[in-house]
Amino acid sequence: MNNVYFKVEPSKMIVSHMPFDYMWQFLNYPVSHDAFYEGKTQLDKAQKYFDFEKEITLYSKLKQKDQLFETAKRVEKLGLKNSLISSYYQNKKEHWSGLMQNENVDKMDAIVAELNEAVLQLNDFIMYRNKKFKPTFPDEKVAKMIQIPREKLQKCQNDVFKIVMVDSQNLSNLSSLKKSIAQALVQADEHALFVKEYLNASKIKRKTMFSKVSWFGVPLN
Repeated sequence: MNNVYFKVEPSKMIVSHMPFDYMWQFLNYPVSHDAFYEGKTQLDKAQKYFDFEKEITLYSKLKQKDQLFETAKRVEKLGLKNSLISSYYQNKKEHWSGLMQNENVDKMDAIVAELNEAVLQLNDFIMYRNKKFKPTFPDEKVAKMIQIPREKLQKCQNDVFKIVMVDSQNLSNLSSLKKSIAQALVQADEHALFVKEYLNASKIKRKTMFSKVSWFGVPLN
C-alpha cells in the first residue's frame, strides 16, 4: 500500500498539488496559481493572513447554495489560470444558479398561495361593501376586513420583487404574478381609502357614501 500522501504537511503538498479553491490548501498564506506554476510555493508572510480553520468552520455551517457561491468567489479571486480552473468555476456557478432558480420557484409558489388567500379575503370585503356593510359590524372589524388582505398583498409585492433569478420558462409567470399583485393591491388601496373615509364620517353621512356602482371582486391568480 502506498501511503506517501498520508498526513503530508500542507506546506509540502502544495509543491505538487494545487487546489482550485485556496481554502483547501490548509495554509495561512495561500499560494496563488501564478506562484504555483512558477514554483514559488514557499511561505510568504507578505500575503494577507488567512485563517483557513475558521473559514472551513464557517463554510460547513452554510447552506449548499451559499457554499457554492463562496467557493466560486474564492476560485475567481485566485485567478482562472487555465481551462480546468475555468471549467470548475463555471460548474460551481451553474450549480449555484440552478439551486437559486429552484428556490425562487418555491418562493413564487408560496407567494401565489398567499396572493390567493389575500384575494379571497379582499373579495369577501367587496361583497360586504356591495351589501352596504350589512349586517353591521363594529368599526374595528370593518377596518380589519380590508386591512388584513391589503397587508398580505403588500407583503406579496415586497417578496415578489426580491426574486431576481428564474429560468426562462418561469420568467413570464413571474411577470404575470407581479401584475396580478399590483392589480389586486390597487383595488385594496381604493377600498382601504373608502373605509378610512367611512369610519371618519358621521352616522348620517355614512348612509350616503354607498354609490350604486357595483364593485366586482378580484379574480384568483
